[in-house]
Amino acid sequence: MPVENSQSQNHESQPEANSAPASSQHELETPRGERLEQPTIPPEVQKLFGDPPILIGEDPAHYNCLLDQWVIAIAPQDIAEWLWLKDCVDESWEILRLPRFKSALISLGRGNAIYEIMREVIGRGLPEQKGHAERLASEWFTDPKAKDQVIGVLATQGLTEVSIDARALSSCVNRYTRIDMLRSGAMARRNVALREIERRRAEIVQSPERTSKATDETADEAGVASSDGRKSSPTSQ
Repeated sequence: MPVENSQSQNHESQPEANSAPASSQHELETPRGERLEQPTIPPEVQKLFGDPPILIGEDPAHYNCLLDQWVIAIAPQDIAEWLWLKDCVDESWEILRLPRFKSALISLGRGNAIYEIMREVIGRGLPEQKGHAERLASEWFTDPKAKDQVIGVLATQGLTEVSIDARALSSCVNRYTRIDMLRSGAMARRNVALREIERRRAEIVQSPERTSKATDETADEAGVASSDGRKSSPTSQ
């Protein structure tokens, strides 16, 4: 369930505030300094939403902020639009999350990249050189002296720390590209939800027009006043 971030209600005006579900309504400020009041998310809709798709290390407050902004932007009118809005929020959250996974992939491969580069630079053949490369790779993250030594070895070959990340990327490029595909898929699903909201609203706007047209056609056939006050004769006349 989204974390409630509304202001506490006045006990005199809301005598049952303690027993009623908390509201998510509060004021937000736009970049231009305008004050916007967030539409209340109905308690029954919040129950349908369930727990937010938060992973360890992610801040629920950030997800709720994203939800707030989407509610303001879409202003859903019924349950169908609320559910499509939830899709938009979750896919947007995924779109924001996936680039962090790309960085994490490179970070995970950094140790092995250091080992491979050090073996190439120092020499592959001797067991003691292999052990030295392994030590530098393992101590890079915790020992400043080992890190300085690696940087010094790289400098002898005209390389920098960027070379480590480049090697790490080369070892996970397929997974890295897969993340881009997942992100594109999330964008496509979000766009589908937005188009569904737009399509449904267009149909609702057009429905009264179709009803009025059908009424006018019936009035023409019956020779009575149409919806615009115009009188027609029966077709038989």
